[in-house]
Amino acid sequence: MWSAFALGVVIGQQGPVPRVRVTAENGGRGFVERLAGSGEVAVCLAFGAGAVADTPETHGARHLLEHLAARVPEVDQALESRGMVLLAETTRDATFFEVRGPAGELRRVLASLKALIRPIEPTREEIVAEAGTIFEESALVLPEVREAAKAWSELFGDQGLDPFGTVSALRSLEPAAVALLARQTFVGGNASLAVVGDIDPAKAAAEVREWLDALPSGSGGLPERPPAPPRVVRRDGAGGPVLARPIGPLTDSRSLANLAGAFGLAAARPRSTVTFTPSPLSATVTVSLVGARPTPDMTAGQAALASWLRGQAADFRTRARWRAVWALADRTLDLDDLPSAPLRLSQSFLDEARRAWTEGS
Repeated sequence: MWSAFALGVVIGQQGPVPRVRVTAENGGRGFVERLAGSGEVAVCLAFGAGAVADTPETHGARHLLEHLAARVPEVDQALESRGMVLLAETTRDATFFEVRGPAGELRRVLASLKALIRPIEPTREEIVAEAGTIFEESALVLPEVREAAKAWSELFGDQGLDPFGTVSALRSLEPAAVALLARQTFVGGNASLAVVGDIDPAKAAAEVREWLDALPSGSGGLPERPPAPPRVVRRDGAGGPVLARPIGPLTDSRSLANLAGAFGLAAARPRSTVTFTPSPLSATVTVSLVGARPTPDMTAGQAALASWLRGQAADFRTRARWRAVWALADRTLDLDDLPSAPLRLSQSFLDEARRAWTEGS
């Protein structure tokens, strides 16, 4: 195992920011970042979707596993008694378990997360009950998120199936299959653990390494997802057209230009929304317009994107999640430079993005 120290500068903090990357002997990845003066800490535990490939018959199984793993009343009680709450979510890239709270509670948070990672051996009745809960969750999904999922399917097909799954598929899962999925998912080579906040980075890194070392060996990480052909797909939404296109990582200038174009479209039509989940892999950005399709205002789009990135980088929980998912890809993301990157894009990239959003089908 090894640790590597890096220094950077964080918005709102004077001087260098100590960061520690950790790799455990079992392949687990850790990332620790100190943001001094806040008195808070955010912890994100991620398990990649690459350990077991989703199929049309099984997608949603990771979501079910997330529900089963997070169902530990003692953990909820221990965290809530200290003013904290456990959040869990499954995306196409990974399953996340997240806690944000006082910096002095880091050890308690790590102990609570460890209690989640246990043998999962559900009964048939438990599977059916959790499938029902997931069905209830689906009724709360925003219309623009539903449209984004449809656009994703059109652009990527079976590459990155909707992690929500279907109730029929979830209810048909066998208990033994769910238990096997847990054993294959909760392993070192499929895990990353990020800690961001007002902590001692060296001490936190040692605790992260100890936490990861306790996981069984096994492989995984992010799933394979080849880029989709560069095109714009169009659907008719409730308020106007819904436009989507594939996009690469935030470290790519063309990706940022395409995002600026999406924000520029939304800026030209009030109440329009942009749906996008950052990923180290290929993904989609979807714009649900209210009104007719405009020409994107690229200048407004650059400013809106820079503002959005600034807000994301300043939020501890989001910052920890991005650290965790990029660690799963064995990559780094400069969250301190990123907010200004849209304002430095070349005119050729901006013109290319404007044409694509304007002329795409």
